[in-house]
Amino acid sequence: MSNKRKLSSEGKDDHDALDIEQPPSKKRKLNSDEVQAPVVAVVNKLCTITPAIDVSDDYKSEAKTWSKWDSKDQKRFPYIYKVEEKVLVLEGSATLTPDDGSDAIYIKTGDAVTFHAGFKCKWEITKQMKKHYAVFPEDGAEDVPAIACDICGVGCVAESYFVEDGELDICVECYKKDTDKYKGAEHQKNGEKW
Repeated sequence: MSNKRKLSSEGKDDHDALDIEQPPSKKRKLNSDEVQAPVVAVVNKLCTITPAIDVSDDYKSEAKTWSKWDSKDQKRFPYIYKVEEKVLVLEGSATLTPDDGSDAIYIKTGDAVTFHAGFKCKWEITKQMKKHYAVFPEDGAEDVPAIACDICGVGCVAESYFVEDGELDICVECYKKDTDKYKGAEHQKNGEKW
Protein backbone atom coordinates (compact mmCIF):
# COMPACT_ATOMS: atom_id res chain seq x y z
CA MET A 1 0.00 0.00 0.00
CA SER A 2 1.46 3.34 -1.01
CA ASN A 3 1.63 6.31 1.30
CA LYS A 4 2.06 8.69 -1.61
CA ARG A 5 -0.46 11.33 -2.45
CA LYS A 6 -0.33 13.97 -5.13
CA LEU A 7 -0.86 17.49 -3.87
CA SER A 8 -1.10 20.73 -5.75
CA SER A 9 0.52 23.90 -4.47
CA GLU A 10 -2.79 24.75 -2.79
CA GLY A 11 -2.66 21.52 -0.77
CA LYS A 12 -5.44 19.81 -2.75
CA ASP A 13 -5.18 16.40 -4.38
CA ASP A 14 -4.06 16.92 -7.95
CA HIS A 15 -3.05 14.37 -10.58
CA ASP A 16 -0.63 16.84 -12.25
CA ALA A 17 1.22 17.81 -9.05
CA LEU A 18 4.33 16.35 -7.47
CA ASP A 19 4.31 13.14 -5.42
CA ILE A 20 4.72 13.84 -1.71
CA GLU A 21 5.68 10.98 0.56
CA GLN A 22 3.30 10.67 3.51
CA PRO A 23 4.84 9.09 6.61
CA PRO A 24 3.29 5.75 7.53
CA SER A 25 1.17 5.65 10.62
CA LYS A 26 3.08 3.65 13.25
CA LYS A 27 1.90 2.36 16.58
CA ARG A 28 4.07 0.17 18.72
CA LYS A 29 3.24 -1.89 21.74
CA LEU A 30 5.08 -1.04 24.91
CA ASN A 31 6.70 -3.71 27.01
CA SER A 32 5.22 -3.95 30.50
CA ASP A 33 8.25 -2.15 32.01
CA GLU A 34 8.23 0.75 29.52
CA VAL A 35 6.55 4.08 30.14
CA GLN A 36 5.79 6.36 27.26
CA ALA A 37 5.43 10.06 28.00
CA PRO A 38 2.38 11.68 26.39
CA VAL A 39 3.04 13.75 23.30
CA VAL A 40 2.05 17.35 23.86
CA ALA A 41 2.24 19.79 20.99
CA VAL A 42 2.56 23.47 21.81
CA VAL A 43 1.42 24.72 18.43
CA ASN A 44 1.16 28.32 19.56
CA LYS A 45 2.37 29.89 22.79
CA LEU A 46 -1.28 30.31 23.74
CA CYS A 47 -2.60 26.91 22.61
CA THR A 48 -1.53 23.41 23.65
CA ILE A 49 -2.81 20.20 22.06
CA THR A 50 -2.48 16.64 23.34
CA PRO A 51 -3.23 14.23 20.47
CA ALA A 52 -6.12 11.80 21.04
CA ILE A 53 -3.85 8.77 21.43
CA ASP A 54 -2.03 10.45 24.36
CA VAL A 55 -5.02 11.81 26.31
CA SER A 56 -5.12 10.12 29.73
CA ASP A 57 -8.12 8.27 31.11
CA ASP A 58 -8.07 10.65 34.09
CA TYR A 59 -8.41 13.66 31.76
CA LYS A 60 -11.28 11.98 29.90
CA SER A 61 -13.06 11.23 33.20
CA GLU A 62 -12.64 14.79 34.43
CA ALA A 63 -13.90 16.18 31.11
CA LYS A 64 -17.19 14.31 31.56
CA THR A 65 -17.99 16.69 34.45
CA TRP A 66 -17.54 19.79 32.23
CA SER A 67 -20.11 21.60 30.10
CA LYS A 68 -20.88 20.25 26.65
CA TRP A 69 -20.97 22.26 23.42
CA ASP A 70 -22.29 21.31 19.98
CA SER A 71 -21.41 23.38 16.92
CA LYS A 72 -24.73 22.44 15.27
CA ASP A 73 -25.01 24.77 12.27
CA GLN A 74 -22.06 26.99 13.19
CA LYS A 75 -19.37 27.00 10.53
CA ARG A 76 -17.17 30.07 11.14
CA PHE A 77 -16.82 32.48 14.04
CA PRO A 78 -14.19 34.56 15.85
CA TYR A 79 -13.33 33.78 19.47
CA ILE A 80 -11.28 35.50 22.16
CA TYR A 81 -10.16 33.42 25.15
CA LYS A 82 -10.27 35.79 28.13
CA VAL A 83 -9.33 32.98 30.56
CA GLU A 84 -7.83 29.53 30.21
CA GLU A 85 -10.21 26.99 28.67
CA LYS A 86 -9.69 23.24 28.50
CA VAL A 87 -11.45 21.15 25.87
CA LEU A 88 -11.89 17.48 25.02
CA VAL A 89 -13.13 17.08 21.45
CA LEU A 90 -15.77 14.34 21.48
CA GLU A 91 -16.38 14.31 17.74
CA GLY A 92 -15.73 16.43 14.69
CA SER A 93 -12.89 18.69 13.63
CA ALA A 94 -11.97 22.33 13.17
CA THR A 95 -9.29 24.64 11.84
CA LEU A 96 -8.37 27.54 14.10
CA THR A 97 -6.62 30.51 12.54
CA PRO A 98 -4.79 32.60 15.17
CA ASP A 99 -5.27 36.36 14.86
CA ASP A 100 -1.51 36.88 15.35
CA GLY A 101 -0.80 35.42 11.90
CA SER A 102 0.81 32.21 13.16
CA ASP A 103 0.10 28.86 11.50
CA ALA A 104 -3.41 27.40 11.50
CA ILE A 105 -4.19 24.85 14.19
CA TYR A 106 -6.10 21.64 13.47
CA ILE A 107 -8.08 19.84 16.16
CA LYS A 108 -10.11 16.66 15.86
CA THR A 109 -11.97 13.91 17.70
CA GLY A 110 -10.21 12.84 20.89
CA ASP A 111 -7.77 15.76 21.11
CA ALA A 112 -7.34 17.58 24.42
CA VAL A 113 -6.78 21.29 23.90
CA THR A 114 -5.85 24.04 26.33
CA PHE A 115 -6.50 27.58 25.15
CA HIS A 116 -4.55 29.99 27.33
CA ALA A 117 -5.87 33.45 28.26
CA GLY A 118 -5.24 35.94 25.46
CA PHE A 119 -5.56 33.48 22.56
CA LYS A 120 -7.60 34.96 19.70
CA CYS A 121 -8.61 33.02 16.63
CA LYS A 122 -11.18 32.38 13.97
CA TRP A 123 -12.84 28.97 14.15
CA GLU A 124 -13.80 27.04 11.02
CA ILE A 125 -15.75 23.89 11.83
CA THR A 126 -14.74 21.33 9.19
CA LYS A 127 -16.93 18.54 10.61
CA GLN A 128 -19.74 19.15 13.13
CA MET A 129 -18.08 19.27 16.55
CA LYS A 130 -19.14 18.24 20.02
CA LYS A 131 -16.82 18.91 22.92
CA HIS A 132 -16.60 19.04 26.69
CA TYR A 133 -15.11 22.30 27.96
CA ALA A 134 -14.35 24.14 31.19
CA VAL A 135 -12.96 27.61 31.91
CA PHE A 136 -10.37 28.25 34.57
CA PRO A 137 -10.04 31.90 35.63
CA GLU A 138 -6.86 32.83 37.48
CA ASP A 139 -7.17 32.91 41.27
CA GLY A 140 -8.92 36.10 42.33
CA ALA A 141 -9.96 36.96 38.78
CA GLU A 142 -13.51 38.06 38.08
CA ASP A 143 -15.73 35.64 36.22
CA VAL A 144 -15.80 36.11 32.48
CA PRO A 145 -18.93 37.93 31.29
CA ALA A 146 -21.55 35.49 30.03
CA ILE A 147 -21.76 37.49 26.80
CA ALA A 148 -18.72 39.07 25.18
CA CYS A 149 -18.57 40.87 21.85
CA ASP A 150 -17.25 38.56 19.14
CA ILE A 151 -15.71 41.56 17.39
CA CYS A 152 -13.86 43.49 20.12
CA GLY A 153 -14.09 41.14 23.13
CA VAL A 154 -15.75 43.57 25.55
CA GLY A 155 -18.31 42.16 27.98
CA CYS A 156 -21.81 43.09 26.81
CA VAL A 157 -24.26 41.22 29.02
CA ALA A 158 -26.27 44.37 29.79
CA GLU A 159 -26.96 45.14 26.13
CA SER A 160 -25.94 43.46 22.88
CA TYR A 161 -27.08 42.39 19.43
CA PHE A 162 -27.31 38.73 18.44
CA VAL A 163 -26.60 37.87 14.79
CA GLU A 164 -28.07 34.45 14.00
CA ASP A 165 -25.82 33.89 10.97
CA GLY A 166 -22.60 32.82 12.65
CA GLU A 167 -24.16 33.08 16.12
CA LEU A 168 -22.34 36.32 16.88
CA ASP A 169 -22.80 38.53 19.91
CA ILE A 170 -22.08 42.16 19.06
CA CYS A 171 -21.68 44.99 21.58
CA VAL A 172 -23.61 48.23 21.02
CA GLU A 173 -20.50 50.13 19.87
CA CYS A 174 -19.49 47.55 17.24
CA TYR A 175 -23.10 47.28 16.09
CA LYS A 176 -23.32 51.05 15.57
CA LYS A 177 -20.13 51.04 13.49
CA ASP A 178 -21.74 48.81 10.83
CA THR A 179 -25.51 48.54 11.25
CA ASP A 180 -25.96 47.47 7.61
CA LYS A 181 -23.66 44.47 8.12
CA TYR A 182 -25.71 43.34 11.13
CA LYS A 183 -29.13 44.06 9.65
CA GLY A 184 -31.74 41.80 11.24
CA ALA A 185 -29.72 41.31 14.44
CA GLU A 186 -31.77 40.73 17.56
CA HIS A 187 -31.44 43.47 20.18
CA GLN A 188 -30.88 41.91 23.61
CA LYS A 189 -30.58 43.01 27.23
CA ASN A 190 -29.13 40.52 29.71
CA GLY A 191 -29.23 37.87 27.00
CA GLU A 192 -32.97 38.22 26.41
CA LYS A 193 -34.77 39.62 23.35
CA TRP A 194 -35.66 43.25 23.98
